Amino acid sequence: MTNLARVILIGVLLMLTLSACTNNKSVDKASTTHVETEDIDNSATSTGTEQNAVPKEETSPSSQSQKNSSKIEEKKAVEDAQEFLRLIKEKDADKLLQLLNKSDPNRLDIEGANKVIEGFDVNFDINSLSVRINDDGSAMNPVIGQYEFVLADKNFKEHQEDNSLVIRYQEDGGIVYHNPYIRYFPYAGEMVIQYLDLIDEGNTLQLASFLNPDDVKVPDWVADEIINNYKDFFNSENMSARYTSRFTFVVENGKGKEHVIEVGYGDGNMSIKDDFIPDF
Repeated sequence: MTNLARVILIGVLLMLTLSACTNNKSVDKASTTHVETEDIDNSATSTGTEQNAVPKEETSPSSQSQKNSSKIEEKKAVEDAQEFLRLIKEKDADKLLQLLNKSDPNRLDIEGANKVIEGFDVNFDINSLSVRINDDGSAMNPVIGQYEFVLADKNFKEHQEDNSLVIRYQEDGGIVYHNPYIRYFPYAGEMVIQYLDLIDEGNTLQLASFLNPDDVKVPDWVADEIINNYKDFFNSENMSARYTSRFTFVVENGKGKEHVIEVGYGDGNMSIKDDFIPDF
């Protein structure tokens, strides 16, 4: 082989070697790119899995909906309480009757509505009377649709039962307003008059039945003693009753003789509190 042939052969071999090296580098680069792409996909998948495993701390739509609903219901209760108070201040017996009879159409008549207004008018300073929700009240229970309010005027000192207004929303759409001057006061005056009439008539049996608290039998001798106590005190003269405040009444004969009695209430029951009733 001549020198020229050797040079050509070496050149060809060099070209083939360089070509092979170039092809190997291209394959390696393509493989690396593919691996990097897979790493990105795996990272995305892994990130997604971690998000599912550790959910973000956020309020669920249902929980937020319940909170919003509760706020809406509380707002309505506040508006209803304010509407009740407005009718009391305006002494609008007709509209008050409609409001209070939403849950029981036969509960009150117009005279009863006027008695409710009288109870508030006598026992509160109407001009300064306001209502505010009582979150710590024993009757406060939004879960069952019941809201308690404090009735406060310029003379307000402490929270008592007659300073409490409770509104309860029933499943049938009815609304119950509870306060002693709503629930009991409309009937207190009538109860006192009936009590005095039975005493004046000397009706032992009916008086004993009238005084019957929670089905506890009142002995006839108790009724007899009450009748005698009133006869002795008022000298068998005609008696009348005068309302003073809260659930207190004064029995009088028009000649300076006076005797104080009260109407008790609770759990849907009413009773007479009178020092002329003996213990039994």
